[in-house]
Amino acid sequence: MKLYKSLLILSMVAVAGLFTACSEDGYWDKYNFQNDTYSFERASNSYSLKATDEFSEVKVTVVRGTTKGNVDVLTTLSANSDIITLADTAAHFVDGSSTAEISILINQSKIEMGVNYKADVTLNVPEEQLSVSGATTYTLSFIVDYNWVAAGKGIYQSGLFGEQMECTFEMAEGYKGGYYCRVSPFNPGYSIPFFLDEAGNAVGIPSGIYNMGIKVNGASFDFYYDPAGGYGSYCKPFTNDGNVYYLYGVWNSGGNPAWIAADAFMWTEGWPGAAAE
Repeated sequence: MKLYKSLLILSMVAVAGLFTACSEDGYWDKYNFQNDTYSFERASNSYSLKATDEFSEVKVTVVRGTTKGNVDVLTTLSANSDIITLADTAAHFVDGSSTAEISILINQSKIEMGVNYKADVTLNVPEEQLSVSGATTYTLSFIVDYNWVAAGKGIYQSGLFGEQMECTFEMAEGYKGGYYCRVSPFNPGYSIPFFLDEAGNAVGIPSGIYNMGIKVNGASFDFYYDPAGGYGSYCKPFTNDGNVYYLYGVWNSGGNPAWIAADAFMWTEGWPGAAAE
């Protein structure tokens, strides 16, 4: 008879440690430009791709606080793979326009299945020309995924919404090891991947920004997990107590960090660790 440990209700409530400023009207102030200040239009994009998807270029918009003059704004690329490059190291603003585009190029023929790729593009301008409230670094993350097959069911405890929801699990077909994903209880088209050992114990979560398919007050909420990133102190190790798993990170609102994530799930059917007990 398989015995499952009961789900520990999270006592930690995600506090409103809002990292971005809110206007008096209650709307998020996306930018607060002065003349000749620069920022990216958004802070990040994350892509989960199939092997058949075309993915060789991502265009990123840079904005400025004026429309006057022809200006070249230099950028710096930092990536975890040399298959990611910039088509041009500068964003070229033309007179009369407040926006310019840069192109991030991906050598699609060298993308490895299941690898989480990440690149940061930073504006290389004097500090006084950086927008105070806009994003001065843009983060791109993407993965070409495996074929996923059903691997069981469970219950998800949301620290953000304070409720329990049913969820499902999937596993990567053909992967040598324990590579799984917890399908979003908010929208089954989205998920967070994770690794387990042969006994079903937590090994880790790939760093990335994961779309959960949910919106709050019209803003999309993404799950951010990167222990080595700027908010790494909130991204605690992925752990478990039997079939109960705990994940910690940051909820992004509209592409910007906005809320502490402290969630858990219990794997009730098809738990990989059952055979090891």
